Amino acid sequence: MKMAVSKVAFLALSALLAARGGTAGKPRSDEEKRTRPSSAELNPFSPWKSMYIQRGLIINPGKRKDFNDSLFEYRWKSEWIINAYVCTIEIRHDDDAEDSHTIPEVQIAYFSRQSHAGSYAARNVLLGGKDAHVYLRTTDCETVDIVYWNK
Repeated sequence: MKMAVSKVAFLALSALLAARGGTAGKPRSDEEKRTRPSSAELNPFSPWKSMYIQRGLIINPGKRKDFNDSLFEYRWKSEWIINAYVCTIEIRHDDDAEDSHTIPEVQIAYFSRQSHAGSYAARNVLLGGKDAHVYLRTTDCETVDIVYWNK
């Protein structure tokens, strides 16, 4: 008797889905497919920020001394990948200039999910051309605090 009820319920559900023109878990139209957010929309990049130069041991965004203080910009996003957060940092020229630079050192200060501070350094970062942006990745990173560079 129990099996007969389950079979009847299954047949009723199948008939209902067929009558609605869809199946469980699948969009019924192209319009539904277009309204689903992409992964980029779910994990958007932060707004662009100036990437300041470090002079000695000081990074002071309030005191700009020359054009190098606003030469580069960065933005970042955090994503859950497999079993940890990973931050992707995108770097570009502030005006998407077509000239190229090798940045001797880029420093990234970030925080993990457990609020532990961390840092990442990349050396001899080649940045060039209008469409050439650099992407750096840090592991165990949930939020990026600041990105700066050294000459």
